[in-house]
Amino acid sequence: MASKNSVGLTVLVIEEQRAVRKIIEQIFNTIGFDFVELAEDGNEALSWLEEGGLKFDILVTDHHMDKMGGIEFSQKVRAAQGTYYQDLPIILLTSDSVEDLAEEAKTVGISNILQKPFSPMSMKQEIEKIIGFAL
Repeated sequence: MASKNSVGLTVLVIEEQRAVRKIIEQIFNTIGFDFVELAEDGNEALSWLEEGGLKFDILVTDHHMDKMGGIEFSQKVRAAQGTYYQDLPIILLTSDSVEDLAEEAKTVGISNILQKPFSPMSMKQEIEKIIGFAL
């Protein structure tokens, strides 16, 4: 659902915990994203991407998920054919140390890492870094 302060962007959120998905959805709606799609794991998210009906501007994925974690998901996105998949910004959410993940995240093409718990403002700032303008 789009907010009245639309920024014209779409996001796919991959997070296995329903409550966390809903909180992140509320954050993106408040920021003004036009469309927020929620997936509970990397497999579901890959299905969304493969269908190709909606092009997302940003992917936000949790690091630790049972079926497919954020690192593996990001590798599969980057391995897909086409520049869309090569250039699609990916934010990795984690409760682990950002410093410990930085090298691996860079290697698989993750754009930014955001440590949990995070505030709506820190999520907004990460997005602004990626898209290159203020929301």
